[in-house]
Amino acid sequence: MTVRSNVLMVCFCFIVIGYCSPLHAGDNQWIVETTYNEPGMDLFNPAFSPDGHRMAYVRQGHGPDGAEAEGMDEKTLDRHIAENAKREKETRFEEPKVIICSDGFKNGIEVGIGWNPCFSPDGSRLAFVKQVQPLAGMRTTTETMAGNSIELYDLKTKRSKIIAAPKKGALTDPFFSGNGNELFYLISNVLASDEMDSEGIVRVDLGNGSGTTLFAPQLKLKFPITLDNCTEDKGDVYAVLDIPLAANQDTVYQHRYDLVSLTKDSKTKYTWGEIDGLGMDFASLYHVFPNGQLLVYNKGWKKIDLTDGKVLDKPKGALEFKDCSLSPDGKYLIGYDEDGDRETVYVMEVGKIGKTKVLKLSVGDRVHEIEWSPNSNRVAIVITLSDYRDEIVISKRK
Repeated sequence: MTVRSNVLMVCFCFIVIGYCSPLHAGDNQWIVETTYNEPGMDLFNPAFSPDGHRMAYVRQGHGPDGAEAEGMDEKTLDRHIAENAKREKETRFEEPKVIICSDGFKNGIEVGIGWNPCFSPDGSRLAFVKQVQPLAGMRTTTETMAGNSIELYDLKTKRSKIIAAPKKGALTDPFFSGNGNELFYLISNVLASDEMDSEGIVRVDLGNGSGTTLFAPQLKLKFPITLDNCTEDKGDVYAVLDIPLAANQDTVYQHRYDLVSLTKDSKTKYTWGEIDGLGMDFASLYHVFPNGQLLVYNKGWKKIDLTDGKVLDKPKGALEFKDCSLSPDGKYLIGYDEDGDRETVYVMEVGKIGKTKVLKLSVGDRVHEIEWSPNSNRVAIVITLSDYRDEIVISKRK
């Protein structure tokens, strides 16, 4: 792959809805800042720049499939058909396009074809997964991800270069070290069963381009160890390992979840123990603090000394909603729950009882993704509206 020297300007149809959105701001602690959608487009992977002045996201052309079309009224279906007729004139309409824009979704430019954009700590570069296979006329599946590589875009020079490409499978989920000198990515398998698990992680020195495998895929195992929620703190890389313990012919039914250090001492820092069933969502809930303390959730919050494993504190509170993620500062938890026939996004402060409403969705709308800003004061929430449009909602703490 040669260095890309041109950046395509994208002609957007912006709809900044503000408070005319079907969403409602919750308690006074959080307010809706901006809402945004593009006709005929699916939206994915929102990411804030460190200074909050830019955003990146992925837009992909989408027309209603058979099941969606059957569920639409005639007026909504006609609108989707008209929107797609206009969009299909664009080059690679059905490809996932990585967009960088200024705050408020203004002045957007296309910087590549791919997924999972991530800003460097100084905001000067953007890493993302390059979509290698063309997707024109194809449904996006794990098989179409095979061969995906890692690309790095320089916001100043407006040039891109490939950082790594897989020998097999796909590369996914790039993230930077705290000092921005290193880039990490995951190695994922690609299965015909539409499953895609991360089985390895590599560190790349951005100064000389050399790569070091921190955890190698175990290719000989039918049910290999997989990785989740990989993070870096002061040069050490942590990951949650999902370790299969027992399985039948097709499915693992017993797991062990361990939080391990992959660099400095290669030791297990915490274990959630053995779990029966298909797995657990809260195993990935952990945060490493600068003072060497570890926050985990396991039937309640625990603060642990990373050096000796001693439990230092048991903060109050329990998980009151699903699909949770901790803020970058480790102080807040965000997730959503169903209140009757409507989904609601909540934030709770670790160590305190109760939760704060951020957004209450309209009937039929569904939460798709939630991403924190680096300073933990804003969130980007991707929702799919009842008429099958995607919308990104930016909410901020007052």
